[in-house]
Amino acid sequence: MSAPPADQSAFSPPTAAAIPDVAPVLDESSAEATTSPATPSGLAVSGNVLRAQLTPLAEALAPGSQESMPIRVRDLVEWSGYRRRRGKAEQLIEAALEDLGLITVPDFRDSHISGFVVLSKRRQSHEPTTIVPATQNTVEPITVSVDRSEHILKVGRLEAANRSPKSVAPGSPLEDAIAIMLKYNFSQLPIMANERSLRGMINWQSIARFAITNGTLPNNVSECMDTAIEVSFEAALFDAMPTIIEKECVFVRKRDNTISGIITPTDLSMQFKEMSEAFIKIGQIETILRIIIETYYPREIICAAKDPLDEARTVSTVDDLTFGEYKRLFENSANWAQYFKAKISRRIFIETLEEVRVIRNDVMHFDPDGIEDLELDILSTALNFFITVKDMAVADR
Repeated sequence: MSAPPADQSAFSPPTAAAIPDVAPVLDESSAEATTSPATPSGLAVSGNVLRAQLTPLAEALAPGSQESMPIRVRDLVEWSGYRRRRGKAEQLIEAALEDLGLITVPDFRDSHISGFVVLSKRRQSHEPTTIVPATQNTVEPITVSVDRSEHILKVGRLEAANRSPKSVAPGSPLEDAIAIMLKYNFSQLPIMANERSLRGMINWQSIARFAITNGTLPNNVSECMDTAIEVSFEAALFDAMPTIIEKECVFVRKRDNTISGIITPTDLSMQFKEMSEAFIKIGQIETILRIIIETYYPREIICAAKDPLDEARTVSTVDDLTFGEYKRLFENSANWAQYFKAKISRRIFIETLEEVRVIRNDVMHFDPDGIEDLELDILSTALNFFITVKDMAVADR
């Protein structure tokens, strides 16, 4: 039996006392208000105030004071001037942390955007630095090491991995556990001595199995306890997926040894559902764009839209063009004036294409921060707009 959502309560943030006073940051709704409704997420929405916000935190982490403090990933992103984690936002955050000698544990790129990470001082290496002077006629090559594992989609990027689970203590009365499971519509409940000590779990199957075997219900949770399967917060999501599907429930353990969440197949399906809806809309938009292009542009113009740097590829029909090449085709003002007969604003048409392109990049690269309602609205608006233009094109035939 597939497990229903194990939405084990909202993530419980650290208390206000645990978080130092910093300047207020944009929440998601106010961040959206700073840009036009048509602005795809990921574009800058405010100035970069990372250093202004992080500097007092770095000073608070000076020797002799507290060693670490919690911080929201979303705060880091919004302080960088962006609404979503992107290459540019990540670069700005990484640079600010590096300059101030700070690190986040786990890496801010591996946690869900609504989750917390721990901010601490970077450990200083005490090894002496050896400088080897180059000879006059010798040029040493510079090798840059890139840790690509940092960009692998991790378990911790799922929202469910960042919701602290409700639990019962070992030996708790079974009726307490059943009441909690019924109240929150849980299929399972962890048995924990504390936030780091996961003893096992109970679910409806383990309760029923005990009852069938013994002819009565157990008195306490320890009597019907099953083994709890764990995955690392920093494990690759696609490596963990078979275990999640097979076991129907896994518990996520962070580097500080705490249990940070529960993941079920339902959590995976919800994540992929968000992405699939955007996939469908983008697919429809591309189909309609191809109809518009075929209606107005001759074959030789379509073929000429190919990226000149992509010499190995052959373009013979509109189906061979990339999305970027659609945009290249429409951006040619001379061809638009000569061939595009629909009475529609070229500027608005291209702006709409760009909005779709930005969201499309996130979807095609499976951005685990998910697709927001605003972005789906942008895709729906663009789809309706391009359908209208397509109908105008068909009428012109």
